[in-house]
Amino acid sequence: MSVPDDVELVLVGAVAARRDPAKVLDTCDVAALVEIAERLERAGDPAAAAAAALVGIVRERPFGRANAAAGWLAAAHVLASAGLEVDLRAHEITSLVRRVQRGGLDEAALVEHLAAHVRPLTGPWRRAARAIAHRLLRPVGPTAPVVRPCPACGLPVALSPTEHRSMVVGGPDAVRYELTARCWYVHRTHRRDGRPLARTASADRRGSRRTASAALVAGRR
Repeated sequence: MSVPDDVELVLVGAVAARRDPAKVLDTCDVAALVEIAERLERAGDPAAAAAAALVGIVRERPFGRANAAAGWLAAAHVLASAGLEVDLRAHEITSLVRRVQRGGLDEAALVEHLAAHVRPLTGPWRRAARAIAHRLLRPVGPTAPVVRPCPACGLPVALSPTEHRSMVVGGPDAVRYELTARCWYVHRTHRRDGRPLARTASADRRGSRRTASAALVAGRR
């Protein structure tokens, strides 16, 4: 059984809200997503994992918006990865999510409800569901680099898609640190931690000589 980790849950939230994943990461509750991902890993079957995803995201609200949509999308992805789909109509799904939002359906009851209404995906639909889930939550990534501004100076920092996905695992603080450190390595406009570069004694002496020479030239005119 394949379940999304915390990075993939960020992508789920981005798809649900139709926002850039980097912007979703900057505003989401990373600690809540890590806890939800750990609960999914402990789930014993697809129905339990889907219920944990739906309840966790809807109740904890780790994203700035579209938590209900993200919760159901995560649950549907877990089931599709296991070759299952929910045999419910659209209005029944909406009612189910609202009951979870209001606290009228706990996780144990939701597991039983989902287990009673899942059916195997067969034929081309099974292959399509797995392909969509794989492309949605485990993208190969574009060939072009991901460009993010340095938090310290604003200069562009280019990262490969793989480097960018690895970087966001640590959360917003880790992203800021890594971008600042990468900018220091590439541009050398500030220190590794983002502090301004200290002027050296030799640089001060060169600056003083240039100032004195300029004054001398101006005095001769």
